[in-house]
Amino acid sequence: MGLRHSSIRMRMLLLVLVPVLSLVGVYAFAVSLTFGAAVNLARAKADARQSTSSRNVLLALVDHALRLMTVTTGEVTSAR
Repeated sequence: MGLRHSSIRMRMLLLVLVPVLSLVGVYAFAVSLTFGAAVNLARAKADARQSTSSRNVLLALVDHALRLMTVTTGEVTSAR
């Protein structure tokens, strides 16, 4: 009986607020589910960039060492 004697404004407010609050709740639930995955993805991208730069440094050092070995081997072979 409480809603039967209430004003039209109160009914309209309830008709608007209930779906809006439900949508906010669903949105908050979806954000809580995907936030952890988004953080993990951002960390993975940062780690990938760092490992790529480390790998490039290592490959440059190996390439330099191989060039020195080739030069040294060429000098030893030509000296004999």
